[in-house]
Amino acid sequence: MKKLLILVFAGMLASCSYGQKLNEANVPSNVKIKMVASFPDAKSVKWSKEDNNFEAEFTLNKQEMSCVISATAELLETETEMAVKDLPANIKSNIETTYPGSKINEAAKIEKKGIITYEAEAKIGADSYDLIYDKDGIFISKTKNSEADEDKD
Repeated sequence: MKKLLILVFAGMLASCSYGQKLNEANVPSNVKIKMVASFPDAKSVKWSKEDNNFEAEFTLNKQEMSCVISATAELLETETEMAVKDLPANIKSNIETTYPGSKINEAAKIEKKGIITYEAEAKIGADSYDLIYDKDGIFISKTKNSEADEDKD
């Protein structure tokens, strides 16, 4: 019984750490209005809440995207998935050189307050990491991607 309680508690913590899925009815109208105004042709919108912000995941022109909108309806960030082959060559080269034997599984272009960065999700050894680079291909950060690790369980 004790093990079961520990597993249930661990599952609850893991689900809370990535954002809480929301029914669209629970998204403030000003946030939905900003989303529609910013991406009028978005399809299959799914909402979640992260801290005090709202994230919408959607498809636009057959491309997977997401955006983060504050409770005051400020568009904070957009993320556009891209093919790994479309990552800038200097970023791919940096990853290959810095992490020999790694494999880039996903890539995205992120715009936050007018600043462009690129994210490469790479399997390095047994773990998955999010590697962030600026628009010029300069390395910014490496974060263990526990969400991807959960997916393999």
